[in-house]
Amino acid sequence: MEALAARHRGRKEDDAILVTDMQQEFDLMLQAVLPWALSDGVDEIQPARWRVQGWVQVAYLLADIDYSLDAQITEGAKRQLHHRIAECRAVLL
Repeated sequence: MEALAARHRGRKEDDAILVTDMQQEFDLMLQAVLPWALSDGVDEIQPARWRVQGWVQVAYLLADIDYSLDAQITEGAKRQLHHRIAECRAVLL
C-alpha cells in the first residue's frame, strides 16, 4: 500500500488521500498485530521483508501498467494490482 500511496501522491491523483488513508490504516493494523506475531515466532526482520516485497511487487505492476507496449501485459498488471488492493481492503474491513 505504501508504494501505491506514494505513486498517487506523486502524481497528485484524485484518490491520493483515500489511498494514503488506507495505507496508514494498514500500517496501524500491522503495528497492532506485530507483537502477537513476534511472540508466535515470526522473525523480527520479517515485517521489513514484507514491506520490501510489497514495494517490489507493486513497482513491477505499475511499471508494466505505465511502460509495457503489450496490451495484454498492461491489462494483466492492472487486474493483479486491483486484486492486491482488494485483498488489502478486505483485511481492513
